[in-house]
Amino acid sequence: MEKNQPVVTERRYRILVTILAGIAAIMLMILGVTGYLWYVRESEVIVEGVQVNGLDLAGYSPEQALQAVQQRYEGYLLQPLALVAKDFRPSFIPKEVGFELDAAGVVAEAFRLGHEGNLFQRVVQRLALRRRPRNLPLRFKTDTETLNNFFRFLELQLNQEPVRARVFIDRQGRVYKTSGQIGLRLNTGQLRRDIEAALCLDQREVPLVMEEILPGLTEQEVEKWSLTNIIAMSTTDFAPDKEDRTQNLKVAANALNNILIPPGKTFSFNAVVGPRVQEYGYREAPVIINNKLVPGVGGGVCQVSSTLYNALLLAGFTEIGRKNHSLPSTYIPLGQDATVVYGHVDLTFVNTFSQPVLIATAVESSGHLTVAVLGRAPRQETARLETVIKEKTPFSVLEVADPTLPIGERRVEEEGKFGYKVELWRLWVDAENKIIEREKVNDSIYPPVPALVKVGTKTAPKRTKTRLR
Repeated sequence: MEKNQPVVTERRYRILVTILAGIAAIMLMILGVTGYLWYVRESEVIVEGVQVNGLDLAGYSPEQALQAVQQRYEGYLLQPLALVAKDFRPSFIPKEVGFELDAAGVVAEAFRLGHEGNLFQRVVQRLALRRRPRNLPLRFKTDTETLNNFFRFLELQLNQEPVRARVFIDRQGRVYKTSGQIGLRLNTGQLRRDIEAALCLDQREVPLVMEEILPGLTEQEVEKWSLTNIIAMSTTDFAPDKEDRTQNLKVAANALNNILIPPGKTFSFNAVVGPRVQEYGYREAPVIINNKLVPGVGGGVCQVSSTLYNALLLAGFTEIGRKNHSLPSTYIPLGQDATVVYGHVDLTFVNTFSQPVLIATAVESSGHLTVAVLGRAPRQETARLETVIKEKTPFSVLEVADPTLPIGERRVEEEGKFGYKVELWRLWVDAENKIIEREKVNDSIYPPVPALVKVGTKTAPKRTKTRLR
C-alpha cells in the first residue's frame, strides 16, 4: 500500500489541475463574451464616463445626444446677459450678437472618446473613462461680422486712448510739461471667452476686462529721466512773412517735437519727419539744387535739421551723420548747417548717453525756431561752437553775350558766391568760462559759384543823311 500512495497523489493532482484549468477557461470565456457584448453594445453609442457640461450622455446615440444637448442648452443663448463695468452695464442676448451653440461639434467630440484606435486601445480608453469621467465644456460658433460689430460698439463706449506726457520749451529756456494719461482698451478675446464660460455655467453677468495702455511717455518717466532739464538748445531766425517757408518749418518742427531717443538707439531725421510732400502739409518754397535756389516742395526744412544739428553738438553727441549744403546758409554760421533730402541725405545720431533724451521744438511767430535736447547732462562743462575758415576761394565770372543789350553794357544776372573750406570746433568751457577741451567736429567745403554777367552785343543803327531840296 505504501508503494501505491505516490501514484494516487499524482493522479489526484493532475485531476485538480485539469478542473482548475477548465474553470479558468470557462471564466475567460464568460469574461470574453461579456467584454465582447459590452464592446458591441457601446460601439454605436457614447461610452460610459462622458458628459457635456454636466449632462451625462452615456448610452446615447449621437442623434439622441445632439437632441439632448440642444434641448438642455439652446435656451441659454436666448436669455439676456449683463456686462458689468464701472458706470456701464448693458444687457444683450448672446444669440443676437452672433453666438451659436455648436451642439454637433461637442457631441462628435464626446462620441470620439473611447471609439478611437484599435480594439485594445478602445478598451483601455473606456476603462479609463469609467475610473475618471470626462466632462466636456460646451462649444460655440460665432458669426464673426455680427460679433465684431458688437465689440466695436462696446469699444466706442469704453476704450480710452492714452495721452502722452509732453514737454514744451521756448527760446528763453523756459520748460513746461503736461501730464499724460493711461489708456484703456477692451480685451475682446477675453470677453468672448468669459461670455462662453458664463453660458456654460448659466450665469447672467459677465465682468468686462479692460487692459491698461501706457502712453509713449509718462509723467513718471519725465521725472525719472530729468526730461525737463535742457542739456543744450539752439535758436535760428526766419522770416515769418514768407508764409510758405514758415509753414514748412512748422510741419517739420512739429514732427520732431517730443521725440524720445532711448540710450544706444539711432535717430534718423528723415524717418521721423517723413517725406516732404503736400499730403503732409508742405508747400512750395526755395530749396538749394545744383548750387541754386529754386522752388521746391518742403523748402526750409533744412533749417530745422541744421538747428537740431547745432543742439546735438552743444549737447555733446559725437556719433553724428551729417552733410553740409553746397551753398552757405544765411540763418546759421558756416560749418554748422545740415542738409537733408528725403531718401538721399539724412541727419542721424546715436544716443551714446546712459539715459534717454528728448527733442523739443518751438516755432515762434516772432521768427525764431528753437530746438532743444532735454535729459540728464553727461558732463558739467558747457559747449561752444567755433568756425575756423581755412580757405576762401574767389568766384569766377561767366560772361554771356546778349544781343538784346547795347554793345558794351554789362548786366549781372546771378551774383557770384565765394567758396569756403572751414573747420568746426567744439569748445568745452568750465564755470569760469575757461576752455578745458577742444575737439574738431567736422570739415565743410562750399565750392564757389561763378557770377553770371550778360554782355551786350547789340550795335546802334546807322544814321542816313537826307538832302534838302
